[in-house]
Amino acid sequence: MQLITGYDANAHHIIWGSTDINPWGECLTEYVVRTDLNIVNQGNDPTFVISKRKEVRDLTLTTDKK
Repeated sequence: MQLITGYDANAHHIIWGSTDINPWGECLTEYVVRTDLNIVNQGNDPTFVISKRKEVRDLTLTTDKK
């Protein structure tokens, strides 16, 4: 069985296309690594846009299909 889940993470990390790294992004990245999840985001199209900032905050994570 494979798990596919989406997150409105409000976390920044360059791994999934954000322009910077914040503490939430560091914690979420550590969690993804510890739990063997895969980040399936591709590219860096922003998922959060305001007048002064564009950022990738939404993530899709999966497990390996077994």
